[in-house]
Amino acid sequence: MQTGPEINLRIPALIPEDYLPDVHNRLVLYKRISSAAGAPALLALEAEMRDRFGPLPPAVLNLMQVARLRQQADALGIARIEAGAASGLVEFARSPRVDPLTIVELVQQDPRRFRLDGGGTRLRFTESLAEPGRRMDFVSGLLGRLAAPARSPTTRSSSR
Repeated sequence: MQTGPEINLRIPALIPEDYLPDVHNRLVLYKRISSAAGAPALLALEAEMRDRFGPLPPAVLNLMQVARLRQQADALGIARIEAGAASGLVEFARSPRVDPLTIVELVQQDPRRFRLDGGGTRLRFTESLAEPGRRMDFVSGLLGRLAAPARSPTTRSSSR
């Protein structure tokens, strides 16, 4: 059922049975979430779920955030993201849409936190991410940094 990059943040990201008891409706919603075309579609789906079933429990909010991260990662050509309490990785697909200089800059600016391995196909990170919300925020911020173009040499020298 899942499409796009694999995202594993080691947090509960699901529609609980006590929120929506009907299995068929849960499956329909999973499919709609996974096939949502962009953040506005996910927001509309969240609003619909609130209207139909009540306030979204934390696991559903996590599911929606993971779906947003999947969309961001897919746009960047990222195949997989894993994050745990202390570390994680971003694995690039065969043809990533990330400026290689952006990745190099990230590693050079903070080599204790970031490193490349797997022949440059994986960006590993070390970060204290015990809280699930912090983990999601970190991954979202990292994807934002990867989406940004590398700074030009003139920008680098003028920002020092």
